[in-house]
Amino acid sequence: MLISYFKRFASSCSSAAKEATKELVKQSIPGVGRILLTSSCKGGVGKSTVALNTAISLSKTGAKVGLFDADIYGPSVPTITKTKDQFLVGDEDSNFLPVSAYGIETVSLGNAVEPEAALIWKGPLVSHVIQDFLLKSIWPPLDYLVIDTPPGTGDVHLDLSQLFNIDGTLLVTSPQQISVDDVARSVDEFNKMGIPILGIIQNFDGFVCEHCKTPTKIFPGNGAEKLSEMYNIPVLGSLPIDPSIAECGDEGVPAVIKKPDSEYAKAFEAIAETIVSLMPRVKPKIEARNIDELHKKKETEKDKK
Repeated sequence: MLISYFKRFASSCSSAAKEATKELVKQSIPGVGRILLTSSCKGGVGKSTVALNTAISLSKTGAKVGLFDADIYGPSVPTITKTKDQFLVGDEDSNFLPVSAYGIETVSLGNAVEPEAALIWKGPLVSHVIQDFLLKSIWPPLDYLVIDTPPGTGDVHLDLSQLFNIDGTLLVTSPQQISVDDVARSVDEFNKMGIPILGIIQNFDGFVCEHCKTPTKIFPGNGAEKLSEMYNIPVLGSLPIDPSIAECGDEGVPAVIKKPDSEYAKAFEAIAETIVSLMPRVKPKIEARNIDELHKKKETEKDKK
């Protein structure tokens, strides 16, 4: 009885959301050609690390790439790019320059508030901040903007799908069944939103001994293969457990930069090549804005320090 009621309730909410979406005019971000999400309903699967290394690997193909940290409550991009001490520089109209790191441009709320600050915000404010940050960032011409989304199936994903034309998403999972169950919800979410799922990336896929090169399965199952069979979604890559990868995150040096010849980096190289083939570069619908004045302001502030 209760399940039947919930289904009717959820169905009516879904229909109402679709109607509301029709009334919204999707916006283009000046200077941005393609928008790619990295997502997982399951938390703790290394999604931000995947987003960063994907963005840098895309830049190694010759593309111009940006990374937007949409995890408003727990922004981690400043930590994993070693840019926590760099704050976003704005002008009188609240436009601001992204922070450059490792050949890509990044924007994160973590570069706008104190590192220890807890943001106790409701959904409407989060929606406004995300829209404001994406549109008021003066991005240079970008072929790809990678958006690192928070775990779950909440307001952020809905806002992004309603406000912008999203070209595709990558789903990140780990091998266990509990991750499969959660990521299956992500599949359902993006199918309902009409956002193409480019593929699945499996993180924490076993440990390879650095001495004897023997692979050892740490977590049970094969989540990516299971999801691939369930939904006919390709597996784009499997990433091994490597303690040095965690060290890279703490140091703020991406693994594909610090260990370019590792199996981990090679996996991201293949992932980037697949993304480029599935989502070729396109010309931005709106040209990038002039950033000279803000660059001058940024240099002036550096000189004052």
